[in-house]
Amino acid sequence: MLSVERQALIAEMAREKQLVKVAELMEKFDVSDMTVRRDLDILQKRGIIKKVYGGAVLATSVTGVNQDVNMDVRVGAFANLKREIARRAVELIEPGDVIILDAGTTTLELARMLPRYEDVVIVTNSIPIAHELNGKASSLLLAGGIVRPSTQSTIGPKTKEFLSDLRASKLFLGASSLSLKRGLMNSNLYESEIKRTMIASADQVIVLADSSKFESTSYHVFARWDSADILVSDHLLPETIRRGLGDQGVQVLTGAGQE
Repeated sequence: MLSVERQALIAEMAREKQLVKVAELMEKFDVSDMTVRRDLDILQKRGIIKKVYGGAVLATSVTGVNQDVNMDVRVGAFANLKREIARRAVELIEPGDVIILDAGTTTLELARMLPRYEDVVIVTNSIPIAHELNGKASSLLLAGGIVRPSTQSTIGPKTKEFLSDLRASKLFLGASSLSLKRGLMNSNLYESEIKRTMIASADQVIVLADSSKFESTSYHVFARWDSADILVSDHLLPETIRRGLGDQGVQVLTGAGQE
């Protein structure tokens, strides 16, 4: 197993259990104490966990703030729920659609599940999504701009200008964190600006987010719920959140909870 794969699994364990122990990780991955502590050091530097005596806790359980996490770690977290969401989201794409896929790990999972379309135009600012979709759409457009290494996405004035000139039928949008009261949040101001531009360019805004996004917060609100039409989430989404979003006019769709 590659170190980045092991670190992604450790991050996922921390999200699920809030606390991981060094001895537990040594046994699970059959590695030394030194290897586990090196992995925890890397994850702590990335803001995912905080080391404590004998192990580590999820950073959000200490600070309550969702940090800007490298994509190669995020892609492994809650992978089963992301696939569940992606399967449900595929059903929303119709012949003749012009869709925007926001950068993110759940939208990347959606891209992986898309069949080959003869009459669907897809626009994205994500390099991994563009690579995944090569040959799957009648037309594939990648927004140029400044490449942000941690998310492998394009940002900046050129990206914004490109997206502003578009008119899309559907936007599949990601977010770092979600709140019933505050709305949709992100951990980077430049990405938030691109997300706002995408929202303004789309007739229908579909948010893709697993239920854990309601358990954390980020420092920048880029949209309120009145900007969203649909939330596609997983089967673990609490009923209180479903009702709360329904009261704000957001349709909630969830997956079946099956692999």
